[in-house]
Amino acid sequence: MIELYIKKYPFEKGADKLGHTVAYGMLDALYREKFNTPPPKIEKNDLGKPFFTPAMDGDSRFFNISHSRGYAAVLLTDMGECGVDIEPDADSRKMEKIKSRFLNKRLKPEEITAEISVRTEGFSDGLAIEKYSFCDESLTLAVAEWTILEAVLKADGRGFSAFGEGEELAKKMQSVTFKLTDGVKSVYLTAAIKK
Repeated sequence: MIELYIKKYPFEKGADKLGHTVAYGMLDALYREKFNTPPPKIEKNDLGKPFFTPAMDGDSRFFNISHSRGYAAVLLTDMGECGVDIEPDADSRKMEKIKSRFLNKRLKPEEITAEISVRTEGFSDGLAIEKYSFCDESLTLAVAEWTILEAVLKADGRGFSAFGEGEELAKKMQSVTFKLTDGVKSVYLTAAIKK
């Protein structure tokens, strides 16, 4: 099972805690809908990655959240440790900086082949969701690749403390990257799961 819940919400600059609140509300709603019960208690590892307290029956479920400038995503799965990152398109100066500073090697995780259930909320009726094609060499590629890097580091559980190992970590992951376009702007999202 791989469940992906993506939401667009009203964003105000400086209201970073709102995204956190929205994402955890989405997790609660998705878990209750999927399993007809509240989610288990959430704890954090030593580096801050949240996880469900293991169930007594050994049923393991994993999740990760992401939020950025009015967009939130929740990934819920029983396939293993996971990470998700969502990023709206950014201006070209910011993307050039990210590309030159962080994306000197292309990360190529194996593609997730399992079925993914995608649910969206808050977007316009004309929302288009497509798997992102990495043949694009424009700066939007930098945004898409950034989401891969973040999702892989989050799935690993060490976050940016494992930044230097990004290329090796990507080989131990499966991922899928989506481009969402709602007529106003494009948003990129990557979901990664440890093999």
